[in-house]
Amino acid sequence: MTEAQAGGLVVVDRDIFPKAMGHEHETGHTVSSITGEMTENRQIANTFQIYIPDTVDGYNGGGHAGQNPVSFLLNGSKVYKGGTNLVEVTTPECSSPLDLVRYRRAAELLWHDIMRGYAEELSLRRPGMEVQVRSQYRVIDGDRSRKASHLSIGLDNLDTYPVATEYVLDHMAARSFVTGAGYAAARGMRYAQKVGGLRYELGYAMHGTMYRWAPDDGTTRFEDRCGDLNISDWAVWQHAGSLALALIVARVPGLREQLPVMPRAGDHTELAKHLNPLQLTEDGQVRPNAYGFAAVDFEQSLAEIVMDKLLYYVDEVPAMYYDVASALYKYCEDYRAVVKGEKDSAILADRADWAMKLQGILRNRHRDEAFGIQRSLGDFEMQATDLRYDFKRVKARDGEIIEERQGFGFRSRDKGALVQLVRPIDIERAYRHPPSDTRAAIRGDLLRKYDVTVCDWKRMRVGDSERPGKCIVEMPDVTTTELSPEIREQLSTFKQKI
Repeated sequence: MTEAQAGGLVVVDRDIFPKAMGHEHETGHTVSSITGEMTENRQIANTFQIYIPDTVDGYNGGGHAGQNPVSFLLNGSKVYKGGTNLVEVTTPECSSPLDLVRYRRAAELLWHDIMRGYAEELSLRRPGMEVQVRSQYRVIDGDRSRKASHLSIGLDNLDTYPVATEYVLDHMAARSFVTGAGYAAARGMRYAQKVGGLRYELGYAMHGTMYRWAPDDGTTRFEDRCGDLNISDWAVWQHAGSLALALIVARVPGLREQLPVMPRAGDHTELAKHLNPLQLTEDGQVRPNAYGFAAVDFEQSLAEIVMDKLLYYVDEVPAMYYDVASALYKYCEDYRAVVKGEKDSAILADRADWAMKLQGILRNRHRDEAFGIQRSLGDFEMQATDLRYDFKRVKARDGEIIEERQGFGFRSRDKGALVQLVRPIDIERAYRHPPSDTRAAIRGDLLRKYDVTVCDWKRMRVGDSERPGKCIVEMPDVTTTELSPEIREQLSTFKQKI
């Protein structure tokens, strides 16, 4: 359907909806030295490929002649050494926010397996000594270094339905009270750990930016460069889903103008910084900051527009986006009750990482006060509790794992205190199999069946050690799920793996 005028409304086609989405994050890890000191270790970034389990390993490239190691798994995901000498873990291309949650959880399993393998191997080189590998699932560390956590959403028909990015940036500035992972510092708490883009990474051309357009992997994608790394399934779902909502609405003239006007405090990065402080009373009750209600109004209006008004502009609103909008609207209602003093912030802790983290900080403060120890909400113990939220630790001795521990954020999720949106069986399946409705399905199938000599997001080369020649498979469209008859015929002449 082409754009048409109907009853004063601009009717658009379904191509305004995202085609796919994916997530990438840099691992933050430390390894104990002989003296017991924890240092950030670069060796694991150069050797991670040997610790990927054979049951999920698909393609390994690079790692020699100055090339960074790159691997693709059988589930279509990518792992590689990034420019900062850290391991970067991605999901495959996913067709929905809920699918992204599954593959984000699968990426956790992969990184944990790599940590285990590295700890076992390193302990063999240090007989009789305990080796510790620790990872923090966060995008900020004590040196104010921002680790990468990038959410990408693929869009089509951008010439016909361009994105008015100012509305998307309003959402990215406002969303911290929903998707923030929480950050405790000497100056107090913050909803989100990262709101200013790559302001501290001067080596990037995108310095200081909150997003970029990336057209180089086939389907053009909008890349969110200032998001947190969430543990909560619900927060991951909302991070992807609400950004998708903002991109959808920002493509529809007449609809996007119905969003509230956000207050201006310099550019959007500055606005996000103004909205980010988590204001607390002495007894730990949440209160809105200067622009707090403006952020809630914006997010709730975004949800309401998708639920009640978007249907006037498109033939059908996919249920997955209606579900995201409905959950966002309810969360905003609960948050309003909290900041008005009508309800305790604990009602948000089943969904928001920052709220669950705050409950842990308050619980520890009350425990200490019972023993006569007075704590302020900005002291070192609050910061230590923050770090205890999102860590994973593996200890090994003489080639065997002797202890595995994880932070109270992961434990809260495992116990159901944080809402679980996906089942363990679905996560295990996602670890081993690709999504069936994006080009990741082709990638995973070819890796499983053939000798792949070149692999990337949109292009693969299949070879055969017993015959000359090669087969080039191009997948520029992220929604491609089937090979052409010509490619299938060509592949039929190649030897398959046993």
